[in-house]
Amino acid sequence: MSVKRSLAAHLMTLIIWVGYSQAAEEDQKLIREGIRFGEAGAYDDAIRRFSQAIQSDPKSSEAYNNRGLAYQMKGDINRAFADYEKAIQLNPANADAYNNRGLLWGRDKQDYGKAIRDLTKAIELDPELINAYRNRGSAYVLQGQYDSALADYNKAIELNPGLGDAYYNRAIVYFQKGDYGKSWEDVQKADSLGADIHPKFLESLREKMTSVSVQSPAASTVASPPAVVANTESPLRAIESQPPPSKGPDRSKGLSVHHVIERVFTPRVFPAGFLATAGAKQFSFRTAGQLVNFFLGQDKTVQANGVWLVVAHPASYTPADKALLEDLEKLCKKEHIILYKARSIDLPDGWKRVS
Repeated sequence: MSVKRSLAAHLMTLIIWVGYSQAAEEDQKLIREGIRFGEAGAYDDAIRRFSQAIQSDPKSSEAYNNRGLAYQMKGDINRAFADYEKAIQLNPANADAYNNRGLLWGRDKQDYGKAIRDLTKAIELDPELINAYRNRGSAYVLQGQYDSALADYNKAIELNPGLGDAYYNRAIVYFQKGDYGKSWEDVQKADSLGADIHPKFLESLREKMTSVSVQSPAASTVASPPAVVANTESPLRAIESQPPPSKGPDRSKGLSVHHVIERVFTPRVFPAGFLATAGAKQFSFRTAGQLVNFFLGQDKTVQANGVWLVVAHPASYTPADKALLEDLEKLCKKEHIILYKARSIDLPDGWKRVS
């Protein structure tokens, strides 16, 4: 898989749930409720609330924009596009609607030219709209416009220095430009902020650094170059690694889970907690108890192979993040559930059995 192709899976992953402004109080309540449902992944309920707000106020650009986002998260791209079009028609100054339509053009339709057009308009309307810079930077990368991408990632980091994924994507830009030293520095910064670093990219970066005699810091926590892995291309950049030895539990047959920390996804498409992948579907859980109950409802093969949890850099955890992991470890031990844990930067060989 090429670096450019792997980046496609990372394109424009943070979407804004837009609030409310001039709507009547009852409409505001419906929009607030829709946003809460959307953040919890209950998109059908969110769509119902936004539709009620639209029925009450057919000129609500905010309601159309939010409903479009809920449709997009469900995979109903045509309805999402129609709602974004309506939101912009009702309010041509709605920067968030341009950003979200740009996301749709880029991530869902792979039309990066139109994505850049919409994201540029969003930035013109709101020069401090961080997500628009991040999204446009990703679109520029996928068109090979690396200098423009670098400028956008620099601006996003200037507006919010805590954006781990912006450092990671900037590392990819430096890689493409042949500046492997700066790429390495950004990888380390991204990891410290909790971003998932794709093992294939790490492998490619280490190979390039070795070939030009650029040495990584001796005290680095990054493991030796990993083997080639497959990217699940989910919005959370989930990573599939090689399974452990055949005599032990097999990750490919267990439950793959990501720990979604608070600081990485704000505003969040998926709420902080856990994101489990079962088959072709993803399930979001706010508590360890919900995840464990879900696991215990899986078939015997999944239960026999356990939970495989990808975690972020510990320095990026909030107290709530730490408490959530501790709860999961305690529950797994109590229920005799096999639990493996690894940081994404240490995959595929960094798995440690916790229970």
